[in-house]
Parts: sequence; structure tokens; C-alpha cells
Amino acid sequence: MAMKENDDSLANEATGFSSFGGHSLADPDGGGAFAALGADGPTLVSTLSALGIEDAEQVVAVAAIPGVRTELQRVLGLKDQPFQDFLDKVQGMVPAARAAELLTPSPKDLGLGVPLPTPEMMVAVEASAQAVEADATRKAVELPGAMNLIAFFQPIRNQGPRGTCVSFTLTALNEYIKRRSGLLRDLSEQHLYYETKLIDGIPAKCGTYQVKAVSALASRGQCREIVWPYRMALPCNNHGPRPALARPDGLNYRLTTLAVPPRNVLAYKEHMARQRPVTLSFPVYASWYHSASTRLTGRITMRIGSEPAMGGHAVCLVGYVDTPLSPGGGYFIVRNSWGTAGFGSANPLGAGYGTIPYAYITNDAYEAYTAVVAGITSVDDLAKDDVSEDEDDHEGSGSTVTIAVGSNVKITIQTQ
Repeated sequence: MAMKENDDSLANEATGFSSFGGHSLADPDGGGAFAALGADGPTLVSTLSALGIEDAEQVVAVAAIPGVRTELQRVLGLKDQPFQDFLDKVQGMVPAARAAELLTPSPKDLGLGVPLPTPEMMVAVEASAQAVEADATRKAVELPGAMNLIAFFQPIRNQGPRGTCVSFTLTALNEYIKRRSGLLRDLSEQHLYYETKLIDGIPAKCGTYQVKAVSALASRGQCREIVWPYRMALPCNNHGPRPALARPDGLNYRLTTLAVPPRNVLAYKEHMARQRPVTLSFPVYASWYHSASTRLTGRITMRIGSEPAMGGHAVCLVGYVDTPLSPGGGYFIVRNSWGTAGFGSANPLGAGYGTIPYAYITNDAYEAYTAVVAGITSVDDLAKDDVSEDEDDHEGSGSTVTIAVGSNVKITIQTQ
């Protein structure tokens, strides 16, 4: 599936276009910047590729962001006029109407909510970055080259401008685990955020840490959405009165999680090969947060140069794809909590979803957690797995979903 721009459908295989439908910088036959820049083209394209930038659209959007433009020029090693010439050539690859949209940076209207890690958390982060398993190569070879768990998740949610991303991320994990156990439940992000703020040590600050939220989730749980609905229009920490039924109901939906080494990509993939999503907290950079291209496609790019973090965010990683085209050798599939219109509206994986390079995790991840799917402890267990849902909990016709978990293994799930 490819993006659609206006009335034109762009196939992945079309010459000159990337898998996301953008105008590829790396295709010499596409009449793009690669060919136009002559001897400098391959070097510039390689540098951009290491940042996760493969399309002309991405370059145009990033260069339009104040402060980031300077970092991009420095990373490319171009003086003022050659840099401007390069941008002109790249912008010329994009239809004028589309380029005009990309030249307007996206506003700061999407909620974040992850504070800077504490010193204690950073100790764990550094330890995970330095740990190297002796059999890492063997394990990597044994893992499937791709995994996609989207079919098991409920529709994308929207946290709005509130800093409640940690609650949305862990709610997605909790709902996923419950669904794989046969329960389809819509759980309350508001309740989990409320309970977390009681114990996180920063009650006046907007946002929280995963390590505190998983503690609340294990002890208090979270009630159903119908008991305590989420209100995105409220101020960040204005929870409203706690419903009398919230805590009793929440005890029915507790979850015990497992900590994942935050910067160990192989550990993430090993969990996902066992059908376990991974929740991630990480720093956010203006180069992708304000990029009109990222808003459309959901492609999170690498930090550009030494740009500072503008905040922190949490997402649920629901799969991965090994590919040499992505920094670090692949990317994780991101389930975000910014709705379907505000992020990834044209992502081939589905509106509201995105991607993040492996190298981003290796460089910048703060916290990561997962949970065990009952009955699945190894990749060999996947063929025996199935999923059922409470008939009383939802309505709708049956459907069949087939998920590829390796080159020779597929799972077919029949829901009624």
C-alpha cells in the first residue's frame, strides 16, 4: 500500500518513489537531487539516509523548521550557497502545492508527557546501552525478519494536548494483553494517570514516568473507560472527581509488567517475536515533531546534529521490520496516541501509526516495558496460539486476520 497524493496513486515499485510514496533522493533514474548534484549527490544522500531521511518531502519539511535548518546544513557540510542550491533542487522534485504545505512547520499541538529521566533511571539506561550479549548474532538470525501485532489492538486513541502519553501507552499494552486472554476491554487512561500522579513524586508537573505507572498498574489497575472517561480538554493534571467505582473496578484490570533494557534493540525484537509489544519512553526532537512530512507519514527521523530535546514522549511499539535502508538496520512500528488525523494519517500501516529507526532506540531510549502473553513463551508457540473475545463485550461481524511472523510462518486468527 502506498500513500496517495491528490488523485495520484503511487505504487511502492514506481521508479523514483520511496515506499511511503515520497520522491526518492536515492534513485538516480528518478530525475532527482541524486543525479542533479553530480559527484556530491551520493555523499549527501548517504548522510541523509543515516538520519532516516530518504524523500525530498522530508528534506523540505525539515529545512523549514527554525533552528533545525542550521543543524541540517552543518551535518551535510555545505556552505550557505551550495546548501541553498541543494534545497532548491530538492524542492523542485516536489509538486508545488505539496511543497507549500511542507514549508509550514507543524505547531506544538500534540501532547507529550515524559519528564527527563532521573539520575537513577539514567544508570539503567547506560547499563543497557553498554550490555552486549555473547550470542546476539545467533539470536538475531533466529528471529523473524518482521513482526506486526496491529491486528490485536483497538482503534487509535487521542490524548489531545495533555501530557498523558505514558498512561495511553500502558493502557494500550494492558488492553492488548487482556484481549489476547479473551477479554476485549476499553480501559480508562484517566484512571491510570490519576493513580500514577499520586505516587510519582512530581504531582505538580505535567506528565510522568513509566516506572511509576507500571507500579500503579500492578497494584491499583485501571477501571473501564465507561466508569471514568478521559477528557482531553481538561488541563493536564485536572483529573476531576474520582468516581466511586473506579478503584473497585480497576482491581479487575491490573497488569504485571517486565522491564526491558531501554537501549537494547535485540531485547525488543525478542519480546515482539513472542507477541509482546514494548512500551517506549524517549526524547522528542523538533526535526520530526514539527515536520509536516512526519505528521503525514508517521516516520520519526533521527536527531539532526546536536539539536536539543524539546520534551519526552511515550508510545507502544507493536512490531518491527529489518531493513538496511533504516538507521540501525530496521525500524519499529509505532502505535501513537495522537489520533488518526494528527499523526500518520497517510501511513501505509494505518492512520495513527508510524515508524522509528532502531538507531533511535540505541541512542536515546529512556524506559521500556512489556508483558507476557499467556501461553506464548517462544516463537515455536505462535502456531498454537489463537485469540477469542467476550461476545458480550462488543458487537460486529466475524473476521479473519493473517499475520506473517517469519518467512515461512503465518498465523490466521478467526474472530466471531
